[in-house]
Amino acid sequence: MPTIDEQEARALVAPHLVKFDSIYRRAWESWLKNPVAARMQDKRVRANIIWNDAVAEAKVMFDGDGEARFDEMGQWKGLLVGNRLFVRLKKGTSALLSRNVRTKANEAFHDQNRDLFGGIARCELLYVLSEDETELERVVVVQRHKKAVVWSIDALGGFDDGQMIIPFAPVPPGSGGGGSVADRVVKPKKNGEDENGTRRDAAAGGGLST
Repeated sequence: MPTIDEQEARALVAPHLVKFDSIYRRAWESWLKNPVAARMQDKRVRANIIWNDAVAEAKVMFDGDGEARFDEMGQWKGLLVGNRLFVRLKKGTSALLSRNVRTKANEAFHDQNRDLFGGIARCELLYVLSEDETELERVVVVQRHKKAVVWSIDALGGFDDGQMIIPFAPVPPGSGGGGSVADRVVKPKKNGEDENGTRRDAAAGGGLST
């Protein structure tokens, strides 16, 4: 199974963290200047535009065949680092969980017991907005297993919210312990959000917060 521990991942991404951060900084600045911003009717519009611009920035910054390059793995667009780690671009919640439509493909991407790319490990480069969504708060490289964060690496500056990340230990095939993996990693519960970024208090009242 294509797992990667935090130490190895950090060594791979460390030379590129400034560029990782710049991808979303530039996309966010572009959004603020976009005339659509003032007329936005749904937050999904902003998310789609930022994702589109971030992918465009990533293509420019990581063009070529260097140690890190833009690549497409199946249906996913992202960065391939050291031919060892594939990083897809996503919007994240304050709990460092990416926002995803619940599909079998997305579930598979977050199941670290599954090999999707022939031994290449996978994670996400997330951008996280401030609580009032007026500024870009964090850019973080995150690996998760299902609904739990395995490890996180801030692109700039070592943000520390006191959350301890316990290294992921995959379940041996045939052990029957599929439910025990999540017990070995932290389950983020912050600001009342579930894994899709929906505030539980809002959902209870019939409204959704995105």
